This record gives sequence, structure tokens and C-alpha cells, in this order.
Amino acid sequence: MVFCGKPSKGCATCRARRIKCDQKLPACSQCSRVDKECPGYRDHLDLLFRDENNRTLRKARPGKGESSSLGREKCRQPRPSQSNTAPQEVGREVASPVDARLLLVANDRPLVDEELTFFFTHYVTVASRVANEQVDVTTPLWPWLFMQNRTIDAVSSVILAGLSNVTKNPNLMLIARRKHSDTLKRVIEELSDTANVDLDMLFKKVVMLIVFELINASPGASQILAIHLDGAAGLLRTIASKAERDNKPITKLQLQFCFALYIKCFQMELPPSPELVELSTLISRNPNTEDTVASAAIEIMIRFINLHASVRGGEMTDSNQIILQVLLLETEYEEWQQELPPEWSFTTEQAEEPDNTHFNGMYHIYSDIWYARMLNHYRWVRILLNELLLSHMARLPHLTTGHLAQKRKSLAIINVMATDICRSIPIHFRRYANLSASEKLPPRMSGIFLMIWPLAVAGAAIGVSESLYDWVISRLEIISNQLGVRSASTMIERTKMCREKWIQAGIMTSHPACDDMLFPTLIPGGGWEMHMESLD
Repeated sequence: MVFCGKPSKGCATCRARRIKCDQKLPACSQCSRVDKECPGYRDHLDLLFRDENNRTLRKARPGKGESSSLGREKCRQPRPSQSNTAPQEVGREVASPVDARLLLVANDRPLVDEELTFFFTHYVTVASRVANEQVDVTTPLWPWLFMQNRTIDAVSSVILAGLSNVTKNPNLMLIARRKHSDTLKRVIEELSDTANVDLDMLFKKVVMLIVFELINASPGASQILAIHLDGAAGLLRTIASKAERDNKPITKLQLQFCFALYIKCFQMELPPSPELVELSTLISRNPNTEDTVASAAIEIMIRFINLHASVRGGEMTDSNQIILQVLLLETEYEEWQQELPPEWSFTTEQAEEPDNTHFNGMYHIYSDIWYARMLNHYRWVRILLNELLLSHMARLPHLTTGHLAQKRKSLAIINVMATDICRSIPIHFRRYANLSASEKLPPRMSGIFLMIWPLAVAGAAIGVSESLYDWVISRLEIISNQLGVRSASTMIERTKMCREKWIQAGIMTSHPACDDMLFPTLIPGGGWEMHMESLD
């Protein structure tokens, strides 16, 4: 590829006149002096993919109409932000500290806007208030994205990997891999000198490395992903320790990542490492943690992961003892749920025009999407907790009336938790009417990586209906095929395998009146437990 020289960041007028542009805001002095309207400046965002093959990148454009109209659109000066900015407008009109830099970027390369819109629409939650469709786009990722040149490679590797999977364009993945490799090298450099780097910024870069592997999901990706997760856990422990010393809060991003680390422990059937337990302790005792309710749920999850690892590892084999431990955790979760503050509550609404977007035509409304995420962690844990309970009740030689009542209760809990997970999903598929595979644009959605695991657990849960299972598979297919996250495809196969196991064991319904005589058939293998194999 031919090197064209260092690109100028000046406005188009100054570049045409071949004079130096001072890049002042709101207009450069050169344009003001000759009484001309300054067209705005080019920035790193505009030059992000300057050295890439234009024809390759054009293949990633979702549609011709919007791209051409964007290409003809002139740059505008920043306007005051409005609280009712719609999600589809985020790509061009952003209420954030970097409004000026975004809107002053010359718009002669509309693909950059499309890439950013793809990223923030599908891979990042830019909306907090979902009940009234008001969008809060002051996400911390916006200023972070433009703070350093190096962060652009981290984000662009994720963007191009997703676009490559959506558009079936392998050339984009080659570019993404190169940028991912560059990001990894820089992260390694910064990790060698943590005393002199911004740890929060470094943590976000590591998260981008993890997201890339979730999107890529190539052979061997699970091992790389595990390494990145371990590295992020160590880095987060350092951040949490520093936050405690400096009397700073644990952020929601850091809390969310803790749940991801425990999902990894469950999948690998390992107890939490001492470092992870230390991290959880630092979070729980930090009085400034942004959400103490969520951190309390982490404490219960630690005990469940330990119990599950002990059972799967053969360290605990007495079914009566296992049942007792599960019931104690169930009691803790029930108490946690009953003590939730009012802002965690949600309502269930009937869709005006029921379609496959909503499970059984119903969906949840939350005051903040954060609560939906945290409640879904609570739900998938309770599903697996009750499955463990049912598994070991099936191994008892004699069942009391209390056992039978508990089995019916556990099946009912599993059904409610799985249904609630499904009904919480539509808020992430915001303002998108048609989810058919024929659409050129993928559905509008936020935080999709956080939905894959709860969806898979719900779809594979003991006794859930065929309609719920089919609905879950359809959502995972959209995430994989239309949003480019290949790890969702892997979870589809695992979900199908788990469902086959418990169906073969004889459970065909999650109705509380399920025939109790079916359960002893589960004893030989206990094969319907959510047992995740290696992703490779």
C-alpha cells in the first residue's frame, strides 16, 4: 500500500488553498479572515481507516441510500444536546463532551459514521432510560474513544470484526485482526508499567480484546478468551484495591465484569480463584460501590459457583447435603429478591402487535437497563441452582411429600426465571420492527454480549416449553448471523445439546403438575445439567 504522506487535520478550505490551518473553534482564523464558512476539521476519527482498501470497506456499508445521503451532507457546527435524541440519530448527533469533535469531522467519508453507529448501536448500551424511550448518550465510552489515538484501534478491531461477520467479507476480518494485534501489543506494553498508566483506560482496552474474541470465536478462541479474562481480573483487582485506598467507587462496568468472570468459572467447572474472591471482597466492602445491591448478589453467586465446582469435581457427593446447601442458597436469593429497592421493579406489558420480537407477546419495562442486566444474572443463577436441586432429589431412594412439593416449586421457579429472561430481551432490540434475515441492516440492539449467556441458560433450562426454546434459538441466531457475534452460534449448539439431554431423560414440560415418576429416570447420567464443554 502506497504511503501518501502524513494527512492534514485542517479544514477542507485550507487544504484546498494549501495553507496551514490553526483549527480553532468554532471556525479557523483563515476562513474567518476571508469571511468564509469554515467546513470543519478532519480528525483521527475521519482518518481512522485512511490506509485501508476503500473498495473493501464499501462492501461493509449496510445500504446505498443512507451512505450516499451522508456523503453529500455538509458538516455542521455543534448544536445543544437534547434529552429526547432518538437512538437512530446517535451516529451523527451526540449529546456528549465530544459533540464538537464529532460534528466538526469532515463528512467526506460516511463509512466512519456507519462503523461508529454499528458499534454504539449494537455493541454498546447508549441508553439508560428505556421506559419512555429517552436516550442518554453521555456514555463514558464516547470521551474515552477520542481521548487517545491508540484506543481507536481497539474499537475499530471490534467494529470491523462484527461487520466482517455480518457482510461475509473476510478482508474486513484481516484488517480487524491486524488492529487487534496492535492493540494487544500496546496493552502488553502498558501492563509492564502499570504505575504510570491510566488503569481504567487500560481495563477498557482489555475489555475490547475480550469482545473481539467473542465476535471472532475462531478455533482456539476460548483459550485466548480465558487468558484475557484472567488478565482483566488481575487488572480489575488492582483497580479495586486502588479505589479502596483512594476512597473511589467501584463502577458498574467493573461490577458487570465480575459477573462475566463467574460465568467463566461456571463454564469451566472451577471454583473462583483466590484472586477473584479477593476482588469480590474488595467490591463488597467498598462503601462507594455504585450498586451495593448488585454486589450483594455477587456474594451469593460465589457460594453457588463453589458448590457447583465441588459437586462436579466429586468433592461433594452426598445428595442430602447438596440439597441442603442448595436450599440455603435459594433462601438467600429469595431474601435478596424480596429486599430489592423500588427502582429495581419492572412492569410486564402486552405488545400492541405481537410478533416474534416478544416472547408470547409480552415484554418487560425497566426504569434502567442496568437493572434488567443484573436481574438476568440473578435469574440464570436461580435456574441452575434449582436444576442442581432437582438433579440430586432424583438420586434419593425415597421422596417425601416435602421433596415432591419442592420439585414442583423448583420447576415453577425455573419456568418463571426463564420466561422473565426472555421478556427482558426486547428492550435491547430497540426500535426495530422487522427481524427477518433478509434485512440488510442488523437489528438495533445494545449490550448483546451480556444477553448470550442468560438466553442460553433459559433455552436449555429443565422443562421449559418448546415455544420458549424456539424463541431463544431465534434470538441467538440473530445475534450470531445479523449482529456478527459468532460466540452466540456456539451457544446455540450447547443449548440444543442440553435440551436433548433432559428431553431424553423424560421431562417434557415445566408445568408444576409434571409427573413425579419421571424424575428417577434422571439418575443414570444427571445429563440435563447445564454442563458446558470446551468451546474449541
